[in-house]
Amino acid sequence: MNQIVALISENFGLQLSDFKTLVAESPKKIESSRNLTTDEIKSLQSTGNTSSNWSSVFLKSNSNAVDSSRIRNCSFDGFIVIEDFTNQVLLHPGISTNSGIYNCNFYGICILGENCFISNVRALRNVVVGNGASIIDCGFIIGEKLCPINNSIKVIVGPETGGREIKAAVNHNYSAICHQAINRNRNCPSVGEEIFFDEKLSVKATIIGHSSKLFRCNTINSCYFGHFAEVCLS
Repeated sequence: MNQIVALISENFGLQLSDFKTLVAESPKKIESSRNLTTDEIKSLQSTGNTSSNWSSVFLKSNSNAVDSSRIRNCSFDGFIVIEDFTNQVLLHPGISTNSGIYNCNFYGICILGENCFISNVRALRNVVVGNGASIIDCGFIIGEKLCPINNSIKVIVGPETGGREIKAAVNHNYSAICHQAINRNRNCPSVGEEIFFDEKLSVKATIIGHSSKLFRCNTINSCYFGHFAEVCLS
């Protein structure tokens, strides 16, 4: 597993600590994974899956035996970390389906979050998929170049000369932003993940946040999608 950690730092262009913060996941997702058993490999092969090197496909360490009914017709060519697929994922109000990965090709380093749904994607390379995210009918989702990313914005509140600016991140709610403005950013309550990064941080990957939805996108290269983002191209 040290090998995949080193490759993440090298290929994604980030230090490991930055990477862990960026995807907002427990370090166990990367470091506490296990190899497939011989029976699990046979089970995956029986549902049409292939790999150039099964020893580079990892499962969550405390996972039960892999459910091959939720991993079908996929190819794995790289270091792949797969979380559990046990629940359904909401695709649209009133429309849910079993989580899992179907008819996809994975390359490079891919980390597939718990209960995500990835279906009919021609190629994913250097991609982090958050828990409960959906990727459907897409072409190429890749991370091949260093691109600057940003998840926050500085907002000037009221006609003042300074001192009451707020820095809003994608996970801040309305009440937290109001508290910042009223108290001039002093003694602000935590709103969960306090993750700020700006144009100085570049990433060589595409990162798809928790419960995000990507439908019918032809090519995505080195992008960051925050939690609950929705991108649909008709």
